[in-house]
Amino acid sequence: MTAQNNIAICLLCGLPGAGKTTLAEKLLNELSLDYTVRIFTYDKLILPDSDLTMLSWKHRRQQIIDQCRQAVNEFKLLNESSSPSTIVLIDDNMYLQSMRYTYYQLARSLEVGFCQIFLDSEVSVCWQRVSKRNEISSDFLVPRTAFDRMRSRFEKPDPMKNKWEHNSISISISDSFDDDLDVEKIENVFQLALRMPLKRIEVSEKIVCGVDSFHHQADLLLRNLIKEQIQNYQNVESFNLKNLSKEMTRRKKILLDMFRYKSLNDFTQCCNDIGDLGRSNLADMMELLDWPLNKWDPPDICKQIVAECFHSLKQEAI
Repeated sequence: MTAQNNIAICLLCGLPGAGKTTLAEKLLNELSLDYTVRIFTYDKLILPDSDLTMLSWKHRRQQIIDQCRQAVNEFKLLNESSSPSTIVLIDDNMYLQSMRYTYYQLARSLEVGFCQIFLDSEVSVCWQRVSKRNEISSDFLVPRTAFDRMRSRFEKPDPMKNKWEHNSISISISDSFDDDLDVEKIENVFQLALRMPLKRIEVSEKIVCGVDSFHHQADLLLRNLIKEQIQNYQNVESFNLKNLSKEMTRRKKILLDMFRYKSLNDFTQCCNDIGDLGRSNLADMMELLDWPLNKWDPPDICKQIVAECFHSLKQEAI
């Protein structure tokens, strides 16, 4: 099959041991004549460390996204009419919808194709493979508790519910890999993604239909966070709840004003009421969002970002 001259990002998602890396290497060998295949494997790109805070975890994942963006832009510059199409494979668990949606946003901002391959292997088979891998190398040990937690929280691609996941397929990788791999089925997904690159949403469209939605969600979430803060101090003697309420309300206003900015650059230039530490922490969080803020960010992402922005302000006196 002759591939079109284009670029697509393809996510390989599934439990540890589902066969993502094996599939990526197989596709690299099988499709090398018709496609340029570039693989981004999370475990190979991000070294393990002891810092498991939410912010550090997000930074590590953001590094791969940045590398992927850079690679796609480089492919665009080198892309010629005679060049084969480029498939960028992202090899990671992607067990939450929000993780996958981040790459959809990336594909949309770069105006390239997007697709997903979910490796739906048996849980027992996955754990057996992980156990063997743990015995061979200790670099990326996956404890049973972590494996089970990921399994219980796994959000499979749902094209019926999420329109942005419409170009997704599920496959199962058994030990007889060469016998049951349907390469043609995978190529069809690639071809659809290449024929239908995503389009960047115009800023004016986002502002009209999206920011108010995010702003409203943020307002409700901040009200609840302030209520929780005040309740925590209600039984503390000689604590001035009135001053606390006033300070929390002021922080809420700062954040709501921030969420209305049209770009991250506007935010960094306008937050004069926040100290250097608070501004730096907020900037780190806001970099993870798609600017201008819009209603296509999943609700759990909105809630997480708002809560972490609110709590980051508590690290210093504003």
